[in-house]
Amino acid sequence: MQNTFTKLFLCATIGALFSGPLHAKEVEPTSITVLLRATITSLESQQQLPKRTSAALHQLEQIAPRLNAIFPVPMTFSADEIAAMERHNLTRYYAIDTSGKSNDAVNEMLADLRNNPLVESAQVAPELARQDENFVVAGVPKTDAKQSTAGSNATPDYTSRQLYMQDATSKGGFKLGGLNAIAARAYPGGDGEYVRIISTEWNHWSYDHADLPRPFLQHGEVAERAPNSHATMSAGIMFSKDNGFGTTGFVPKAQAGYSKFSQPGGGSLFNLGQHLQPGDVVQVGIHFGPPLPIPIEVCDKENRYACFLPIESVQSVADEISYLTQEKGVHVIIAAGNGNINLDHPYFKGRYDRNLNDTGAIYAGAANPGSGQRASFSEYGSRVDLFSWGGDVTTTSCSGKDCSNDIYSHTFSGTSSSNPIIAGAVAQVQSIAFAHGLGAISPKKMRQVLVDTGHPLPSPDAQRPIGMQPDVQAAVELLLNKGEPPVDIDVPEAVVKADIHAVSTTSTSFAYQLDGSKSQNATTYQWKMLSGPFSLRHANKAIAEAVVNTHQTGESIYQLTITNKKGVQSSSTMKVSVVATNVEIVGPTSIVQGQAANLKAAPNFKGEAGTPPVYNWKIQDATGAGVLQGAQQELTLSTLAAGSYQVTIDVSSSHGGRKAHAEQKITVKKSEESRPPVVVVSGPTQATSGTSVKLDAAGSSAADGGKLAYSWKVSPPLAFIADGAQLTFTAPTLAQETQYHFTVTANDGKLSAQKNHTVIVKADDVAPIPVEECKPLWKQSQSYQGGDMVQHNGRIYLAMWHSQREPGDPAYTDTINQGWGFEWADRGACNH
Repeated sequence: MQNTFTKLFLCATIGALFSGPLHAKEVEPTSITVLLRATITSLESQQQLPKRTSAALHQLEQIAPRLNAIFPVPMTFSADEIAAMERHNLTRYYAIDTSGKSNDAVNEMLADLRNNPLVESAQVAPELARQDENFVVAGVPKTDAKQSTAGSNATPDYTSRQLYMQDATSKGGFKLGGLNAIAARAYPGGDGEYVRIISTEWNHWSYDHADLPRPFLQHGEVAERAPNSHATMSAGIMFSKDNGFGTTGFVPKAQAGYSKFSQPGGGSLFNLGQHLQPGDVVQVGIHFGPPLPIPIEVCDKENRYACFLPIESVQSVADEISYLTQEKGVHVIIAAGNGNINLDHPYFKGRYDRNLNDTGAIYAGAANPGSGQRASFSEYGSRVDLFSWGGDVTTTSCSGKDCSNDIYSHTFSGTSSSNPIIAGAVAQVQSIAFAHGLGAISPKKMRQVLVDTGHPLPSPDAQRPIGMQPDVQAAVELLLNKGEPPVDIDVPEAVVKADIHAVSTTSTSFAYQLDGSKSQNATTYQWKMLSGPFSLRHANKAIAEAVVNTHQTGESIYQLTITNKKGVQSSSTMKVSVVATNVEIVGPTSIVQGQAANLKAAPNFKGEAGTPPVYNWKIQDATGAGVLQGAQQELTLSTLAAGSYQVTIDVSSSHGGRKAHAEQKITVKKSEESRPPVVVVSGPTQATSGTSVKLDAAGSSAADGGKLAYSWKVSPPLAFIADGAQLTFTAPTLAQETQYHFTVTANDGKLSAQKNHTVIVKADDVAPIPVEECKPLWKQSQSYQGGDMVQHNGRIYLAMWHSQREPGDPAYTDTINQGWGFEWADRGACNH
């Protein structure tokens, strides 16, 4: 058995979490992440695996011969450190490399994985969306800051424009006040000299900027990344120097570090954690693209790819963050996201409900400082803890090749700007706490202190809450007890184990442990049931019990409240969910006589002590006569003659007296020569710019009457949305008439066929671009800013913002005037 594990569980790779099928125009999937139900250690420790587990492991090996640990356990880790990883599921995440596989093949693999008893979840990586895909910046020219000194006038002093650092009163034509950080600098530690702050971004800040420090820590594959303006602007807010010119950050004397964020699920936050200590602050300037199709009632943006989500939308990343906050004592501040999405929407099934899934991170929303309202792009909901300026932010920036030109910006915006503002506030409070002997404030306590002492929006919207804006001085006063002796830092923290998911029983009631024994600084424990049908016993113990009677189903939520020796309380909740017994029949409903095919029973319960349950298959023909039986999980059908049959499966287990029954009809057809599908495509053959065009292959048919799977391609490249047999696209604006050749492939599972359909998009009556506008030529080594126009491969391209990428690349070029999300816009052919 050891050889099997060695083959399956090897090195670390990239993986991440988003469930659901793949769709056209998504980034080609490169990996699937699986979360196993058991750790490798627990499986390896067994001398002989139960038959069902062994069979599931064999099946898993057939589906994915190579599983790679996303969070490999470091060789130097102690047993306690490994246990800390296990508390956050990190030892159970594995990645499967799917590069080179089609979407259909990946979806088939996903289905097989999710039916495997060893797999808790199997999901596909989302698209990585950097925060700089939705921020605004305009550079401020200046003289050479590298040669300026404090007190010189070579570079202006912009600190008077950093209104977000000032007190909470409105000023300068802005309704939103500041975070009172300047006043807090009067405290020992107020300049950040006792704190470390790490900027986690896709790129790093300009290490040569005269107003920014060089990093004390560089983590990750930093050689792959160049500096960029987004990271430089974030850095300036947090820790630009106090040198008499330019800007001054919240913690100008802090130790500043950089960590490159890996692809979703790549493990960079966990790996960073090995270099951190309690009280460190991590700012993550990243958000993710959405799983598609995201419902229109959740995000109504015309550009569906701009429905950005917080990084905790990926469960493996959320588990990394909970590891940092709860095991390492690190403050993690993440952008709520620029998707204008309600995180409390039922679509998310409680993912962002702090009572159900609280990693300890701070979610940063964004406000419009001019109107004093929520910024229109900001995520909102009960999970958004704090907000700050989402526009008109003055900070450092850079331009030119490799960001070699030091500049400043007065227009940094988005949750891109609010996130480092809040991170800077956290770092300043933590530094002052260290200076006063309070030690590392726990992340959840820090979050609560900032919420309790913060200020609401000048014009709040109760239906779209984004929390409070921090007040650094007020938070410090609360921690220091307004000049009295320091408060007791042994704050209680209620910690409960993971939610319980179980299957109902028929022969006896079951008691499930509600474990709060890992809670900190507790002198008393009190459990209570907030909702649900189940009962509770041992309510005043660290470990209580949820009692589920026979045949009971539903969900109960239990809350643990602990109290420390000073009467301070902390609460946390966990769920116990119980579903009815069920078994599904997995397999074909129609086969050809003699075809090698199996039916598989997939019950949602196990046998006694992990053994397989008892299976009882019966197949009857049209007369009711029994023709086939079986007592294994799978039943072979190759012996059935042509005809119609009724299949029944009964599954039972002595463990709780669980039973389940399922039925299914199956047709066995006479063997005949297979014929490919007949493909039919309907739709217009001509279109004008701006019109919506729909092509439909629903009239296609399989030779055996079965279902067809469809895939679409188009040449030359054109953005489209495919939904099974249907395809829609918006005809682009063109300078000359263009033929687009669409190809649809229909597959019945054995054979496939194709059909072509051509749509001619008429040219717009657009004046040709003058010859002189076709220059200059795009140069690979040059960096371009927003508004620059270049010629490349006979076409004109407009830079939407800072870019070093090649114009014309479909991933980064807007060809149909979509707006946000692209670095270049195609402005038509050159007229030579």
